[in-house]
Amino acid sequence: MKKIKHFIKTRKILSMLILLGLIGAGYWIYAKSTSTAGEMTYITAKAKLGDVVTNITGTGQVSASSQVEIKSKASGDLTYLNTAANGTMIKKGTLIAQVDTRDAAITLESAKIAYEKAVKPADAADIIDAENAVTDAVLSNQKSYEEGFNTLVATFLDLPEIVNGLNSVIYSRDGYLQTEKVRSVGQVALAYREKTVLGYDKASAAYDDLLTEFKNISRTSATSTIESFTGKTYLLVKDISEALKNAQNAVEYIKTQNDNENAETPITDIATWTSTANSDLTSLLSSKTSMISTMQDIAKAKADLADLKDGLDSLDLRSQQLSLLQKQNDYQDYFIRAPFDGLLAKLSVKPTDSVSSGTAIGTIVSSQKLTSITLNEIDVSKVHVGQKAKLTFDAIDDLIIDGTVTAVDLIGTVSQGVVNYNVEIVLDTQDDRIKSGMSVSASVIVESKENVLTVPNSAIKTQGNLTYVEAGNPPHRIPVKVGLSNDTVTEIISGLNAGDEIITRTVAGTAAKTTAAAAPSLFGGGTRTNSGNAVRINR
Repeated sequence: MKKIKHFIKTRKILSMLILLGLIGAGYWIYAKSTSTAGEMTYITAKAKLGDVVTNITGTGQVSASSQVEIKSKASGDLTYLNTAANGTMIKKGTLIAQVDTRDAAITLESAKIAYEKAVKPADAADIIDAENAVTDAVLSNQKSYEEGFNTLVATFLDLPEIVNGLNSVIYSRDGYLQTEKVRSVGQVALAYREKTVLGYDKASAAYDDLLTEFKNISRTSATSTIESFTGKTYLLVKDISEALKNAQNAVEYIKTQNDNENAETPITDIATWTSTANSDLTSLLSSKTSMISTMQDIAKAKADLADLKDGLDSLDLRSQQLSLLQKQNDYQDYFIRAPFDGLLAKLSVKPTDSVSSGTAIGTIVSSQKLTSITLNEIDVSKVHVGQKAKLTFDAIDDLIIDGTVTAVDLIGTVSQGVVNYNVEIVLDTQDDRIKSGMSVSASVIVESKENVLTVPNSAIKTQGNLTYVEAGNPPHRIPVKVGLSNDTVTEIISGLNAGDEIITRTVAGTAAKTTAAAAPSLFGGGTRTNSGNAVRINR
């Protein structure tokens, strides 16, 4: 330091020149470093047509080949068993066994004939047969109403004896269920009588009303009148039958309580009346059923005639087609075929065996490989059966295999509070290099759009409800409508055209930081560092 001070004292002019030179050099360095501090640099890209693909990724392992039991869907005797295929590789569709098809063939042929008749134009003979069927149905219906009226007559010939006889048992002075006589037996007997009286009085009142109505009915009455009255009479006879059952219970109870009382006559009478009433009930029900059935026969015969003349409508024809298709499918069930390419490991039956639906015919081992990946509850909601996937393998460089999602768990498994779901993916291409147990990465394509306008994600900006990109210098906003996006690009639905140049990134200039070299200070000991400042130039 003494030498420096001595140098300054003895050489003042030279020292001043050196000092001025140092000051000038420092100012030049500072000005140079700040001249570009506030400039903006814009990185741009062009909107262009391309594909946007969104993926869900997961990892798993290649699964071993699956083993499946081949089962019969039909029942019967085996008429063929492919013993030559046992223990060999077979192709999908190879016939393994066949069940006796004779009955199924007849059913299928009947369905074919029915369909051919449905689509075949009607000839004159068919129309005549259909018209005759209508006539026969009408005659049969008329006969059913005549027989129905005869049944009503027979019933109303039987009812007076039953109604009057039961009235005598209950109300006459010498009746077995006369009040004073029953009272002498006890309160339980009176209860039996009361139940009988209530049922009889109800049936007797209905009988009086229907008897008056019956006197106004004849064979020439409207079919609806005869049918309706038959129904009313059926209900009346049911009520009378119920009253007879109550009377029988009352008489039998009193007989057991009073051994000296002769109950054989009323018991015999009530049994006879009950048999008559039951016979009338059967006849009335048969008459009513016959009336309804023959009316339906008329409607069907008329519809068949109309179908012959006009042809089946589209729905009926479609029904016949579906029926034929079902019979064809049923027929195919008698042929047991390999469901996929694989090894027929064993046969479980002999050529002379009989099988039922569900009987195991043999076991086939699939050569097809698959993998199962695990996804969280958010990602799995976007994955569906049938979606495509790209598969890569850690052990095989540059191998990419297409796959198809074949199963998605409906119920997840919970582990440490996290719900995961398994997604099964079948490899579309079989490669001998792929081994069971290999690690695999799967990228499931959940959505894709081809040849759409795209820009890099970094170009998209939002402010409130506004989505925009920037372009130009100085930049200006261009509102856009966006669509599908992935990790790199976003689809532009409107607002831009292919080739438009937009800003993807803005780089702001900063002041360069400089540090003076450590040098002896002219104003004291030690060193001194000068730092430049970042200066923003307003746009």
